[in-house]
Amino acid sequence: MEKDILTNLQNPSQLEKLYRTDKITFKRSFDLLYPQIQGQILADFWHERLHYAIPRIFPTRDVLFIIISAFVSGFVLKLPSILSIPEEPFLLRNAALAMIVPLITYFTWMGKISYRRMLFLFVLILGCVIFINTFPGNPSNDIFLLVCLHFPILLWAIWGMAYMRFSIQNLDQRLSFLKFNGDLIILTALIGMAGIILSALTIGLFDVIGMDIGEFYAENIAIVLLPAAPLLGAYLIQNNPGLVGKISPMIASICNPLVLTMLMVYLVTIIFTNHDIYHNREFLLIFNLLLLGVLVLIYFTISGHSRIPPRSTSVIILCLISILTIAANAFALSAIGFRIWEWGITPNRMAVLGANIIILINLVLVAIQLIRVLVFGVKMETVGRTIGRYLPVYILWGM
Repeated sequence: MEKDILTNLQNPSQLEKLYRTDKITFKRSFDLLYPQIQGQILADFWHERLHYAIPRIFPTRDVLFIIISAFVSGFVLKLPSILSIPEEPFLLRNAALAMIVPLITYFTWMGKISYRRMLFLFVLILGCVIFINTFPGNPSNDIFLLVCLHFPILLWAIWGMAYMRFSIQNLDQRLSFLKFNGDLIILTALIGMAGIILSALTIGLFDVIGMDIGEFYAENIAIVLLPAAPLLGAYLIQNNPGLVGKISPMIASICNPLVLTMLMVYLVTIIFTNHDIYHNREFLLIFNLLLLGVLVLIYFTISGHSRIPPRSTSVIILCLISILTIAANAFALSAIGFRIWEWGITPNRMAVLGANIIILINLVLVAIQLIRVLVFGVKMETVGRTIGRYLPVYILWGM
């Protein structure tokens, strides 16, 4: 190995191949040779690379921040039992606050945002807290439920401002935020699964010795671990960008052909079966979730594959997914329109109709850009910029 390193010392590509072939032997051989080649730029670079001291994964201040935030969020979620107030309406109002506000705080703190902007974010969050907790209504009221369902979108927008350090006009920052959301979902899911396994093991071990801690664990420990999961995921992604950066594109590459096949089979099934989609409310709700899931997949794929070449198989699949999703959305729109025509307008139907129209416009714009990439060889970045420009529409709808 020493001879190969000396021979290829001025050949960076070959040195990288040698390193990747056997990292341990390469490092040991390089350390033996370094006194002879010290002072050469490439040799000094490799010395620094091989002996770089990796910083602590969890610095003390970051650990304290995550722990304190988790306990505060857990305390907020436990307020109904502490104050003996109805749990369901309280959680509908405040669950999103308990989960998203720690993320806003974290990125405000890590982003070294000016005190003036910190104060602005604080006022925004305080206004959100006052608004959602003073809004009249109960879980049986449709308008109340719609407000609670759209409230997380407003908090998500505030989080985006903190993440982008108020550079909300920067399209690259918007796409970076979208990709971060996708990575965070994956890592939070992994952390959540690990937490579930650990919790089940803990409860099982105590059960073996005759102590039933299931209820205590759920009410006092799990409620703290729940808001800690996305915060821990955000910290890990920020400090280890490559942690899920390679997983996300791989998952998208696997899912895209499967989603395309599913959509084709699903649309053919709808056309050639006699199932009545116009009177089945559950079908419409599931259909809207399907549309949202496909839209998220397209967003996530494009933001994670901004450099895929035009006219590639990936672009063809994305283009077909967009077109088929538009066709699926047409079915959903017709069904919603039929329900409004037959039974009149309600807040729920208006909300579903508005969301579908917004998604349809977005999908049409994305499909047009994908067709341009496929037919005219336009750069994939144009699709990403289309996605970034449309984000404020969703935020305005949520407000």
